[in-house]
Amino acid sequence: MTIKELEDRLDMTRANIRFYEQEGLLTPARTPNGYRDYSEEDIRTLEKIKLLRQLQFDLDTVRALQSGERSLTDALSDQLGQLDADQTALEGSRSVCARLRDTAVSFEALDAAPWLRELGQLPDSQRFAAPRDELPPPPGHPWRRRFARGFDLTLYVTLYEAFRQ
Repeated sequence: MTIKELEDRLDMTRANIRFYEQEGLLTPARTPNGYRDYSEEDIRTLEKIKLLRQLQFDLDTVRALQSGERSLTDALSDQLGQLDADQTALEGSRSVCARLRDTAVSFEALDAAPWLRELGQLPDSQRFAAPRDELPPPPGHPWRRRFARGFDLTLYVTLYEAFRQ
């Protein structure tokens, strides 16, 4: 079966199929001309991967399940716990958002401290954690850049003077 037929049958993009192949989750056979030849087993594997990804499993877990390092029952139990934490975090955030909207306060008059305390008491969720402001990496050492510029300038002037004479 060609990748086009696989795309149509599974409603999955070619990029996704190739990504799972690159990740080692799928190994189709190759025809003599180098084309991928997908089997019914490959289809079942991709259906399983698609199901697990829609259940929010990460690739490492899918890989562990496929290799037999982890049982599906244990992984599903862990995932249910994570989904419960996500749901609790989202419900808490939704509640705060709705109550904050109902206060009809303007941005300028907003007192964020009590709302932040309330949000801070919600259980942590890995996927729906409060956003962290990440600063860009600090620039390189300025003195190194200045030294490099000075070195370049000296080198160019020396070469110019050498060829000028």
